[in-house]
Amino acid sequence: MKKRKSTAGVVMRLWLAGGLLAGISPVYSQAAEDTLTAQKTPPVAVVFGVRSLAPETPVSNQQAFVSKEVTLPDVACAACEASSTHWESAWVVSGADAMKTESRPETGWYVFSSGLKGIGVGIQTSLKDKARRRSSGSGNHLENPGDMTVGLLRLEQNTGAGLVALPPAQFKRITTFYDAAGREVYAQEDTVQVSADLTVPTCTSTSESLSFTMPDISQVWLKRNVQAGHYTDTLMSPPQLVVANCSENTQTLRIRFIPQGSVTDSIEGRDTILVGRDDVSGEDTGTGYLMKYDAQAFGQRREGVVQWSRQSPVVLTNPHPSSTGDELTQGITVSLQAYYARAQNNLDVTAGNITAKGIYQVSYD
Repeated sequence: MKKRKSTAGVVMRLWLAGGLLAGISPVYSQAAEDTLTAQKTPPVAVVFGVRSLAPETPVSNQQAFVSKEVTLPDVACAACEASSTHWESAWVVSGADAMKTESRPETGWYVFSSGLKGIGVGIQTSLKDKARRRSSGSGNHLENPGDMTVGLLRLEQNTGAGLVALPPAQFKRITTFYDAAGREVYAQEDTVQVSADLTVPTCTSTSESLSFTMPDISQVWLKRNVQAGHYTDTLMSPPQLVVANCSENTQTLRIRFIPQGSVTDSIEGRDTILVGRDDVSGEDTGTGYLMKYDAQAFGQRREGVVQWSRQSPVVLTNPHPSSTGDELTQGITVSLQAYYARAQNNLDVTAGNITAKGIYQVSYD
């Protein structure tokens, strides 16, 4: 809040800062491996089902927010003689969905586009195979187990909602058995198929820092007419707006008001007066402000008094959230207005420049 300086007057300034809390080259691209007449086993299905992505889910190209352990089928050559057979096995990446910059083939980590904005599919091969993408051995049975971890990654803060899919053959293991003369006897191709239905509520806010300018007021008038813990509803700032747009599948939107200074209780409840500080001394004063909100969201309207506490956000609930849909169709407007108040701190109402500051945060799920 801000007031022009006058004799024995109070200049209140409220500054409210705000914010909105969300091809790789083939491992082995030799033509022989892509043209082998390999026995293709059915893809191992990795189904994550319906998943909800929370705003606080971190952005990472290395850490999945949900994952599953997967084992590829056993590999054996029934027509081979164990004593005279050797085998070669390799992890092969193909297709346009492979993400070169996000992958770390040298550690067995591969990232693919999921077909959904900001969401990737990560595959980590077993620890045993990290240092070697190609392996070989003797006998008619593949020694290395086909263990891997498959997960979903949040690659961007802004993501889409809908179906996640990694088609078969984007990442596969090809194992080939050879006889003593080096002739191919048997080849097997194993792969995974990943699917999920991601529900990603999304909100954007165009509002940033807010500044509330208070009307002129006399120090004496405030002392005489407003008791400690009370406020005046006749002297207030012009309203300021917090504007957001949310997707249809947003269930709840929360606005937290966090003080950057002291707070006291008022007749309106706990932590409802933000204490003003003297600009010169930096000390708290007996002058503060109370803030009211008028929110319109999801076809509803709600009014109340702001509580300056992380544990007491303004909560706006969507009565009919959609299970799908990431279009920003839900307009949300929160009007904020500040009022002069007397803090319950036994401090004097002083003249001069008085400043109070706070932060608001918008979160959703």
